[in-house]
Amino acid sequence: MSATDLVGTWELVAYLDTDEQGVISEGPLGDSPRGLLIYGVDGHMSVSMMRTPQLPEEAPR
Repeated sequence: MSATDLVGTWELVAYLDTDEQGVISEGPLGDSPRGLLIYGVDGHMSVSMMRTPQLPEEAPR
């Protein structure tokens, strides 16, 4: 793999924490994070991540 293989825009699909014992838990952005990671051919990069709002469940009709 070379650096040019990473050039482009990548979508965040999960953000998980793994502790020293290998236990995986939900990361700081919650269970449905959103984000983009952009690598430019010139070596610049940008990242944007956020927690998505938890919408209230609709009451049955």
